[in-house]
Amino acid sequence: MSNILAGKKSWSDPSSGEFKRQVSQFREFISKDHPVFKPEKNRYHLYISLACPWASRVAVARGLLGLTNVISLSIVHWYMETTTNEDAQPIQGWRFLPINEYSPSTTISNGDKSDRFGILSDLTRFKDDINNRTHSFNNCFNDGNKYDFDGTIDHVHGFEFIRDLYYQTNPCFEGRFTVPVLYDLKTKTIVNNESSEILRMFGDKNGLLQFADKSTQAVSTLYPKDLAKEIDFWNDKIYEPINNGVYKTGFAEKIGPYEENFYKLFDSLNDIETYLANKYTISDLFDNAKQLFLVGNQLTEADIRLYVTVVRFDPVYHQHFKCNLKMIRHDYPFIHNWLLKLYYDKSGYFKDTTNFAHIKLHYTRSHKRINPLNITAIGPTPNIYTLDQYIDSIKHLKN
Repeated sequence: MSNILAGKKSWSDPSSGEFKRQVSQFREFISKDHPVFKPEKNRYHLYISLACPWASRVAVARGLLGLTNVISLSIVHWYMETTTNEDAQPIQGWRFLPINEYSPSTTISNGDKSDRFGILSDLTRFKDDINNRTHSFNNCFNDGNKYDFDGTIDHVHGFEFIRDLYYQTNPCFEGRFTVPVLYDLKTKTIVNNESSEILRMFGDKNGLLQFADKSTQAVSTLYPKDLAKEIDFWNDKIYEPINNGVYKTGFAEKIGPYEENFYKLFDSLNDIETYLANKYTISDLFDNAKQLFLVGNQLTEADIRLYVTVVRFDPVYHQHFKCNLKMIRHDYPFIHNWLLKLYYDKSGYFKDTTNFAHIKLHYTRSHKRINPLNITAIGPTPNIYTLDQYIDSIKHLKN
């Protein structure tokens, strides 16, 4: 198949109707022993989508580990061009805002939250947190160019599309042009486009982590050695039925794979709810200072891996991917509590890398086989509860 990998064949096996995830092709690891990719401050650039859970988990880790001044950042527009025509011409995929609208002097940016993760837009009818308000997508267009709301320029080359990075590294590249992308500014080459490996790379104490800004660092590690086996257990338990499971459910093109993955997804969520309910108490749910964690008593990469799917569950996956047996906010009080306390964590990195406008618009506008009319649902409202709303919703558990 050509490098467009567009339309029906790009997502599902035509015979089984089963969603097939592409294997990442760039798998280098930055280290002092690597012949090319050595740890250096301001040498590497991260390309992400705020809509994509795989890219978002890398963005969260970048902030938590104090690497925002070490690894610069560009954010693609929320709209990813796809096609339903199997004979279509090569598609463009993820794109950036036009370089000619902004100053080239912002080429290497630290990607701080006030400048890169804002959701500043005239779409909102309120002046406070757009993430927690009902707003209209009526004037939001697939080719929009609102800075911060729609993404950023490519701060490195001024490229128009993420595909340009892939072709720069390999002119014969065949595959989907995915994010995240970790890019080497020195050799002008993609280092890695596998989110799990980038996540682990950021936490390598002998790698880029040695340059971390301790004043902004929320955690010094996301993969402590004494918890490694338990983290790996949860990573495995989360990935296939949940992280990938929502996609296998939503992109299934036959009823068999849809139902199979649907029930696996909710069985796994039920297991996590039971696990947290056994680990913590009802009283912990009412204590806003009591943080819940999957592994041990500290934040680990297992929490990040689960968070990026769960925070998208009610706003998008429940309706768009037809994962509608239960909702996090109504049916999983322990998972919901765990989610909210991460989102409102004092570091701000979970909240600042969670953009519900990007999330809703990307899924509902980019997946034309699922939503051909491009109508973006307003609900559920709010996109995410406040802690006070959560407490009010679980009062019955005190009885």
